[in-house]
Amino acid sequence: MRENQRSHTAPSRGAQPDFKPGIAEEFFDYLEDIDSISVRERDFGQYIEEHTGRSMPTVIDPVLLHDKAFWDRVEVPPKEEKYLLLYYVMERSTDTVAKAVEYAKAHDLTIVELSDRPLPYGKITDPEVRHIPRYDVSAEEWLGYIAHADAVFTNSFHGCCFSLIFETLFFVGKRNGNKVPNFLAEFGLTDQQFSPDDDVHGFRSTVDFKQAKARVDVRRKSSEDFLLTALREAEKSAGASQMVDNSRHEARRRRLTYPAHFHSGAVVNSDSKDTVKIDKSHPADLKVKNLKSGALEYSGARMVYRNDGSSKIGPVLFRSATHRFTGWTLRFRIDKRWFWLLDDGTIAPGDTKGTDLDDRKQVFKDGAQIPHLPVNSVASAVFVARWEKLDSDDSKPSMSSKLSRFTDRLKPR
Repeated sequence: MRENQRSHTAPSRGAQPDFKPGIAEEFFDYLEDIDSISVRERDFGQYIEEHTGRSMPTVIDPVLLHDKAFWDRVEVPPKEEKYLLLYYVMERSTDTVAKAVEYAKAHDLTIVELSDRPLPYGKITDPEVRHIPRYDVSAEEWLGYIAHADAVFTNSFHGCCFSLIFETLFFVGKRNGNKVPNFLAEFGLTDQQFSPDDDVHGFRSTVDFKQAKARVDVRRKSSEDFLLTALREAEKSAGASQMVDNSRHEARRRRLTYPAHFHSGAVVNSDSKDTVKIDKSHPADLKVKNLKSGALEYSGARMVYRNDGSSKIGPVLFRSATHRFTGWTLRFRIDKRWFWLLDDGTIAPGDTKGTDLDDRKQVFKDGAQIPHLPVNSVASAVFVARWEKLDSDDSKPSMSSKLSRFTDRLKPR
């Protein structure tokens, strides 16, 4: 149950033109609990209107609610001068990179390369262009690089936004989806997008930022009006204590299923005896992977768990002659991000090792029940084994086990 007013402003959609049926049903179901919604792209608004009948006002991206004077106080000027900023994101950046190189050569500019998909030495391989890859910049430095560039080459939506805000000459490469073309069309900047066959010598040296910003001012006013109206409605409803039933969302979460993988953890050593192996009596359909780290991971078609708190872990199929298994920790993936379940029942984001969370991770005994995860989706889960070193005496076979093996050999075959 909830009693607070909910408003959502400027959500955007990815490159896909439509959601898959199951995801669409869930998406529209959650929208029912949001009292006021606006969208960033008109085509996304039309998609929601067609499926819900609700009116979807279009607003600008939140970064455009502030003007240049505001962002001038935030940006940090770079040390580089006379440079072209190359900022590419996600897919299909080949043409953006190629045109940036051509333009830098034509105008004797150094290329400063930023990306959300960094490579060790960047994507620029042409020895005839000066090139500085920077993947360690802060948000303030990122803004500074856009603000002070001679030109920006980008396929990023926010790269376009801040080029407009700072009135920096910019050129736009291809990008899947409609959000970049929609932005350019909305503010009269479609001429800034180039094609792979365009000659950089024909690129415009100026942009009519005055008319573009006049359009931003109009859109900013309507966007502010939407936000203020939503806030006023929230204030009115604050004292009404109107309760909304969220039980159907919780029921959906409990119907979730996810595949499980079992990771041998950190008991792998280059020394030959400190290794983990798979029990020889494992199921015939077990899939075993030798990971690059030296660890093992197994999974199976039947290792699919239900997120209702009833599923049980195990049994463990890892064996070690030098370590004793002490339990499992649990990490799970939502989209492309990993999270760890902590001992207080909360979840925390982390990488696949989550080393900084080691002391707080919840540890499950083999066969323990897996608690319900309070999330809307789980792509996969990984149970990571924990071990403790055996004492030297523990790792040696006992006299009784030696005798048992000896008598077994004496039995007739």
